[in-house]
Amino acid sequence: MRYIIKTFDQKNLVSAKFSVVEVYKSVYSLAPYNEPASQIESFSTSWETRTKKNGFLFVGAEDEAKKLVGFAYGWKSISGDSWNMKLSARLGELSAHWLSDCFEFVDLAVIPSVQGVGLGRDLTKELFAQVNAKTAILLTHQTTTKASEMYLRNGWIQLSNNFEVAPGKLYQVMGKTL
Repeated sequence: MRYIIKTFDQKNLVSAKFSVVEVYKSVYSLAPYNEPASQIESFSTSWETRTKKNGFLFVGAEDEAKKLVGFAYGWKSISGDSWNMKLSARLGELSAHWLSDCFEFVDLAVIPSVQGVGLGRDLTKELFAQVNAKTAILLTHQTTTKASEMYLRNGWIQLSNNFEVAPGKLYQVMGKTL
């Protein structure tokens, strides 16, 4: 099957919210993430706010029926933003290098039925072709996942591990020089 990867603008993102949430749910409700319905709802509720972040970029993959089957997005890391401050505290002296001109790679999600065909890699490549920053940073589950293996194969390095973003939810912080 062929997939079309495209950049979504603000108008498309508002109308695509349901599809984005469905893809998110199909990935993050499963192990190792095991996000409860309340967390999926929180993602849904925060979607419009996320799309208005400074430097927000979103690419999606659609199948031949124009159904969204995957996406990748993020935004410019802003000094003083609460998440930037958490990352800065976690990275310590490394933060000056990694966060001063940084793109926060927030989510990559590909529905399970089409994982393993390179779509995550292709989404990531298309997203980063549009990024204007010196570095990028992401969080990924502490355990080894298909995504974390892909990141390592594509030049990302582990900057920190055992970063508890919520009670019992351990993640690793990874970075890449662009």
